[in-house]
Order: sequence, then structure tokens, then C-alpha cells
Amino acid sequence: MVIEMRPGAGGSIGFGSVAKSEPDGYTLVTSSSSMATESVLHKTLPYDPVRDFIPVVLIGTSPNLLVASAKGGFKTVADLVAAAKAKPGTLTFASARIGSSSHMAAERFRLAATSTSAMYRSGKVALCK
Repeated sequence: MVIEMRPGAGGSIGFGSVAKSEPDGYTLVTSSSSMATESVLHKTLPYDPVRDFIPVVLIGTSPNLLVASAKGGFKTVADLVAAAKAKPGTLTFASARIGSSSHMAAERFRLAATSTSAMYRSGKVALCK
């Protein structure tokens, strides 16, 4: 087995590479929600998610967690929302990339809590900030 990472552009570089590969049954791609969201976020893609791919199996699920620095003083979600509404635009959130499930969940929360987004290259980098 050979694993080849093709990061970038929310996964569309890797998806496009797999879509153009020989249909030999040996080239596979794993995806989270990004394959579903990319076609909504971008006018053109190097692949068609409906025509070029077929789901084979669900290999796992990935929960989204809302976490805050222990130094922030937030004990509940209500505390966090109150702080965001008291000072609109001063709180930020981190997510893996535009269109990721963590980004979509954070945007949904942002609409209710009035925070500002801060995009990172990956979820791991966002957690380390």
C-alpha cells in the first residue's frame, strides 16, 4: 500500500488527482465533509463529486468539540456567548479549513455568538494555537 498525501485547496487537489487516475480499483480517497462542501464553496473544481466518485463504506465519524482556553474564564457555553455578545468581533475561533465540518459548526456557532473566524492550515495546527 502506498499513501500519497495531496493536501491543499480544501482537499480538491487530492480529489481531482483521484478522479483523473486510471480506474484500476487500486486508487482510493478518504474524505470528510469537505467533498460535499467544496462544490458549494467553489465555482469550478477538478472533479465532479457525483459523477467521479461513489461511496464505498463509512470508516468512521468525527465529532466536533467546542473548547476554550482555561485562561478565558468560561465555565459554560452561556458564559462564552455572553462574552462574545458583550464585545462583538473580539472573540475568534479556529477551524481546520474553509468548508471543513469544524468550520461549518464554528460558523453556525458564530452566527449565534458573534465571534470572528481564524482559519488554519489544519485542525492540528488550530488546536495548538
